[in-house]
Amino acid sequence: MNLFETVKENVTLRQAAENCGFDISRSSMICCPFHNDDSPSMKLYDDHFYCFGCGEHGDVIDFVSKLFSVSPKEAAERLAQDFGICYDSDERTDTSKYRKDSILRKIRDSQE
Repeated sequence: MNLFETVKENVTLRQAAENCGFDISRSSMICCPFHNDDSPSMKLYDDHFYCFGCGEHGDVIDFVSKLFSVSPKEAAERLAQDFGICYDSDERTDTSKYRKDSILRKIRDSQE
């Protein structure tokens, strides 16, 4: 299992958002950090997020990557460190596969 899979299997979006200081409602809604949002419009699911205001969406790695303007690999490493997830830092992380999966997911989502 690579770093991306390990992080996504062990960290929920709610955990990541709480770790980043977001106030999360009982219905798992937060104010979207990706646009000017006065009332919660982003829904956090266990494995993905979706903003009903701006349409931003993705998984836990995408969330942290976009929030801190870092690469997906840096976001995954940050999450692993924050949540005490052990991984082989010498392991060659297949970022191209992750990017391909992310692009395919966005295409699929846009067609729905």
